[in-house]
Amino acid sequence: MGQGIDQLQACFVVATEILLSNVRVLASVDEGTYSDPAAVRMGDHPVIWTNERMAARNVYIFMGHGPWLFEDKAFTTIFRNAILWAAEKQPSAKSK
Repeated sequence: MGQGIDQLQACFVVATEILLSNVRVLASVDEGTYSDPAAVRMGDHPVIWTNERMAARNVYIFMGHGPWLFEDKAFTTIFRNAILWAAEKQPSAKSK
């Protein structure tokens, strides 16, 4: 069983390296800096990126796992601007 986990982990590292070679990282986080000793640590990794090699504009935002994110002004600004960028629109002055 341990060998299978090791192989999966190795595949994940390779897949991550391939992914990162094809994307433009816009934001990353280093979970090694977390002060909570119980926090999951995945090291330094991207949390927002785009793949400009794709035919369509796309943005991937990996900032959490809950609806509470949409109560956060910074997150909703990132989310709105990503949608506008993908649609090739500019944010209006009053929506900023």
